[in-house]
Amino acid sequence: NPDLVEEIGLFLLRHTGNDKDFLTTRLSYILNLQGPSVAVQTACSTSLVAVHQAAASLLSMECDMAIAGGVTVELPHRHGYKFAEGEIQSPAPSVDGQAEAAAEALAIANVPAETISYIEAHGTGTPVGDPIELAGLSQVYGAGGTGFCGIGSVKSNVGHLDTAAGTTSLIKVVEALRHDVIPASLNYKTPNNRFDIANSPFYVVNESRSWPRGDIPRRAGINSLGVGGTNAHAIVEEAPRRPEMISKSCWRLFPFSARTTAALD
Repeated sequence: NPDLVEEIGLFLLRHTGNDKDFLTTRLSYILNLQGPSVAVQTACSTSLVAVHQAAASLLSMECDMAIAGGVTVELPHRHGYKFAEGEIQSPAPSVDGQAEAAAEALAIANVPAETISYIEAHGTGTPVGDPIELAGLSQVYGAGGTGFCGIGSVKSNVGHLDTAAGTTSLIKVVEALRHDVIPASLNYKTPNNRFDIANSPFYVVNESRSWPRGDIPRRAGINSLGVGGTNAHAIVEEAPRRPEMISKSCWRLFPFSARTTAALD
């Protein structure tokens, strides 16, 4: 919008949230947050790396509370992407690099591989990418046995959300834990013949499955691969049950808050 640029000025427009470099600082200003505001860019793994950075900042006491996430804005809008045979650019992604990220996450979490009952994969949907991702994960989770861990990807539901893909996967896993159900990965028919899934730790969750609580806390892995960027792997464990509140038949206070009277009404 040339008229807007001329009226406001490019500098002010950029610094009020219209450029990725200023998104986090703008958000901190609006929410009156103190502490570090860091913009992360690691290609497709950006948002899960941001979650990792936030967790690391909490552990190192750089902050007391953290907000992390990711956003993708496509330009031009609604253009989508077309199928291309083979895709994507790299003829041989690194098995060892992906395995190393997953192995380190599992070691830091200090939980046995066999206690991970589901992995939300990056799932490029390519003939080369998926077998290499599964091969890397198998190196790490293979010690747990055969066919004990469900695997799926939210990309068949919503497409590839680029820099926001990792947090989308995280949200899916957290909601699956909350509702005790692993949702199906859509449109799966037959396994990729470049990977022997029958003799691997994994089975594809091609239909919704119940995910009830048991004696061991439910855990899941989330894989987010940066094509030309950093690979990320997160381990998520279910939250403990909240104690049941005893209902009391008495008056209660319900506070409401809003910026304006109209919004409050």
